[in-house]
Amino acid sequence: MSPSEILYHLDNLDLRDTASILRRARTQNHIVPNAHGQHNQGKQVIVLYLDANDVISEEAVREAQRLRMAGVHVNVVIMDNGPNLAMASQLASEPTNSHLWVVGDSNSADRMLQLLKANICRE
Repeated sequence: MSPSEILYHLDNLDLRDTASILRRARTQNHIVPNAHGQHNQGKQVIVLYLDANDVISEEAVREAQRLRMAGVHVNVVIMDNGPNLAMASQLASEPTNSHLWVVGDSNSADRMLQLLKANICRE
């Protein structure tokens, strides 16, 4: 996909609707699970950044589950004053203590990025 195509898709994405973002990731990135629920073409990782403007619906939870069942590692980063933690935790892969992050300031954001990078590279 060219940079102009990526920008076009980003311009047409409703960033507040978490379900549509996850659905787009699942349907337009050709994620196909093998028999064990693992992606056939290497590790797939998605990182969701959520803040107070994001909506986490039951449909978003179902889309995250479909991604996880396809072998995608779903990481969720919640910015301070973000959405409901209980709902956000339903989006993240297990164990949630290494796939769900709450960030309140730039220092914790820097630390979270280091841990997230280490976690993604380790899995």
